[in-house]
Amino acid sequence: MINTAKQQISSEISESEYLYNRGLGTFVDIRTITPKEAKEILEGQIKNRKLSQQTILRYAKQMKAGRWKVNGETITFGGGMLIDGQHRLHACIKADVPLSVICVILDNNEAFNTIDSGKRRNVADVFSINGLKRTTNMAATLAVMVKIDNTGEITAAGGGRSARIENHECEELLLNYPNLDTSVKQAQKWYKLLKIKTTATASLNYLLRRAEGRVEDDESTTLADKFMNQVFYGENLTKGSPGLVLRNAFIKHVTHNAQPETRYILKAGIFCWNNWLKGKEMDRIAVRGDSIIPKPDTPTINDRVRHES
Repeated sequence: MINTAKQQISSEISESEYLYNRGLGTFVDIRTITPKEAKEILEGQIKNRKLSQQTILRYAKQMKAGRWKVNGETITFGGGMLIDGQHRLHACIKADVPLSVICVILDNNEAFNTIDSGKRRNVADVFSINGLKRTTNMAATLAVMVKIDNTGEITAAGGGRSARIENHECEELLLNYPNLDTSVKQAQKWYKLLKIKTTATASLNYLLRRAEGRVEDDESTTLADKFMNQVFYGENLTKGSPGLVLRNAFIKHVTHNAQPETRYILKAGIFCWNNWLKGKEMDRIAVRGDSIIPKPDTPTINDRVRHES
């Protein structure tokens, strides 16, 4: 059998308007469906699955922005019934733009139960295909960072649905966060020590590194790394140290089987970092219950002298 995955599309291949296999009862072609045609198709259906308005809005946004591409996914009909593509057709109508898509027409509709039986590809899968490591945590951390930068807020649990990143935009977004993997790599090590969620501590470390202007540096070389290593390893901590107060807060949560919220980790971490930079002592952490994430302080020359000596 020819490995078609390794074959390149050649200009020497003759174009064809459709593919038809009588034995399989399958007809395939590429069509441009107008919003009017999409409406007619949907109105002619007897039964449809329950609609996800969020999915329709997400698809329509991509179509309206011209980012929707022919990518191998199909609009499929079986026995005269639409069996896959309902959300894309509704999005075509909502966006009011034509939809170019591969159409598959089957002699029967028995294929309906096999549609989407495979695993949906997500951002972590895209990262993995492109050779990145720690892809699940990378994807989750990127979503949190994008949410914070876009809104200045974060939900209790983390990015939430509003922080969702589409597969087609994840690689471009990642370019805005150089060396994010260094923070994720360190956070995975810290998780083994105190069991604090990796996504939150990776995001905290990146925020601090960025405030320091050293996101491109290797791990364990920045003040942000030094501060967080003190917290998680318990290194060089004395009474009143912000790092000790943060460490004890994390341990208290874990001891009571209560994983601290992502926003608490970020807000408490930044609060303690700001005090640590200035050499201020603390005895407790007091953070507001809202979702707004404060800005971490940028180290001054005096701060660097204080902590690098």
